[in-house]
Amino acid sequence: MRVKMQYSVELDEVPKETRRLISRANGEIHDAGDHMDDIFVFIDSGTDYENMLDSIDQARKNLAEADFRLGDAEAILQGYMQAKYALPQEQHDFGQIQEQLEALKGAIPSVAGESDEQP
Repeated sequence: MRVKMQYSVELDEVPKETRRLISRANGEIHDAGDHMDDIFVFIDSGTDYENMLDSIDQARKNLAEADFRLGDAEAILQGYMQAKYALPQEQHDFGQIQEQLEALKGAIPSVAGESDEQP
């Protein structure tokens, strides 16, 4: 069963953490390549189909694991890029906003004091 894990690191540590994931993916890809070499040996011998099927299964599992790691690394790097290069959000001065709201209220004529009669 696969589970999602979450933990935090400093922003400048993200590339190093991502490198670790990519390195693991690379190892899985190398292992899949080793299984592929075995498959060719089994094909050439023409008799060891059980081990050939096992090597195919193992190569596919290695490639799937590499894909998971690369997907994780991609998502992490996208978040990193957003955090590192995003424009800072505008800071609102709520005191100034409140003053502007009060000024607008003062500029609107009072409806309660006006009559409904037309001139």
